Amino acid sequence: MNHTSSIGFLETNLNKIKSLTFIFLIFSCLIQLIILENYENVFSILFLFLSNLLILRYCLNQNNIINYPISIFAIIFFNIYANGGALFFKSILLEDLTVNLYQPNKTFFILLLFNIFILLSHFFYKKIKTLEKFKIKIFKILNFININEQNKNEVKKFFIYLGITSVFFASISFTFFGSFIYVQNQGSPNLLGDLINGINIFYISGFIVLFSNNFYNFDFSRKDYFLVFASGVLIFYLSLGLNSRSAFFDLAFVGLLIYVFYYFIGFFEIKVLRLNKIFFIFILLVISTSLIDRFSQTYIESRELRDKTNPIQNVKNHFSSFLDGNANREYEYFSSINIFNENYYKIQLLNRMNIIKATDNVIYAKNFLNTQQINNLISYEKNQTISILPNPIIKIFSNTFDKGRYLNYTMTSKIFIEADRSFGGSKSNGLIYPIVYIYQDFLIIIMTTVMLIVCFLFLDAFYNRNEKKFSILLFLFFYSTGGGIVNSISQGSISDLTALLVRDIPQSLLILFILYKSFLIVLKKIR
Repeated sequence: MNHTSSIGFLETNLNKIKSLTFIFLIFSCLIQLIILENYENVFSILFLFLSNLLILRYCLNQNNIINYPISIFAIIFFNIYANGGALFFKSILLEDLTVNLYQPNKTFFILLLFNIFILLSHFFYKKIKTLEKFKIKIFKILNFININEQNKNEVKKFFIYLGITSVFFASISFTFFGSFIYVQNQGSPNLLGDLINGINIFYISGFIVLFSNNFYNFDFSRKDYFLVFASGVLIFYLSLGLNSRSAFFDLAFVGLLIYVFYYFIGFFEIKVLRLNKIFFIFILLVISTSLIDRFSQTYIESRELRDKTNPIQNVKNHFSSFLDGNANREYEYFSSINIFNENYYKIQLLNRMNIIKATDNVIYAKNFLNTQQINNLISYEKNQTISILPNPIIKIFSNTFDKGRYLNYTMTSKIFIEADRSFGGSKSNGLIYPIVYIYQDFLIIIMTTVMLIVCFLFLDAFYNRNEKKFSILLFLFFYSTGGGIVNSISQGSISDLTALLVRDIPQSLLILFILYKSFLIVLKKIR
């Protein structure tokens, strides 16, 4: 019962999605034409229109969704996150989409080319028939948690206990052993910290069975709801205590994405929305967005006072700043002095939901890079990719290689530093494709294409299209800021994507396999 994907509502849902999206697309373009400040940038609207239209035509195809639902959903996510979403978000806010961009026409044209590149890669991926055999084999490996009527209660308990146990262990460890985990004068955590970071994907496992309750027909008791609620409270505590926005916001976002996915594959029916419902939802979003954005900004303000060894004090600092209303303060790292700022939207939360500005910055930075600097960047990313391997393996080939040198900066930040030595950030958001554009190396382009096809293969391996079954592990790894199934093709660099496919997800799967088999053994002995 892993469980069969009902496509009873797929056709009707698709018709509604196509109609509503196309109407929204036309209205958004008209709004932008009206509020556009510089009509030399009118091509930006055209390029964004074409980008969205291409995605609509290709991804909202019934055969594509039936046969490749996960990779198609990932492409739609990419378009909203990295490209076409800007047209909709800016139009809702009644803001000119070209403002705060250095080269809007060039940026949106290159993003259009990225969309074409991804769609062509997916088209070729579909044509490679031999990949179907690999998908079936991978699905069998991933399907070690095979839900049926006899074991679904066991699976539910495992996920709930896994969630509460892992987040409770992390909470106790960071609260009482923070000084031990973060040794003085050591920037990164020790072995215990690495272990906790390795299991953080499991914090939300209780919520996964809750979000997929209708899909798998789990039977929840009051105790189950309490344990899931308790894990949510502890996740919120860790989010504030470690000053990690993603720990809390990922939980809410993954729930939203999973429910959207249900409608996308036709499991739930999209019922006709009345105008009063649309108006109510719109007003609710407007009211809540400013509050959520303010709460999100408080993470940044509290970061100045963050003490990794004292999470309780970090929680106090966060609420103190939030209640004082200081989150709207301007900070040096958001000032216009920094030419690579990410202030595209006035609502800062949207700058994380749509990273157009980051792409524009990278493309703009290319103007200040010479051949030697680009070669330096390629070398840095190569070494960053090597750093994915454990130190003992690296030492077999080189005793002088220091992986710590290549873990301090994202590739986007490294590009900004090469272009502007005064740039002070180290974890700037980014996207793999504009970085490849900077390299302009034929072999790297080929390698990226191959990696993209492998990524599509891995995504769709969570789905057995012959039996119309999804592995529940799909939803556990569905989304994470650091890297999940849906945002896998939206990674920040080649090294990030490599780490996700080669280390992060396989490592988590291995740990999950061991824990699940151990749970079954203990359960059998108890009985």
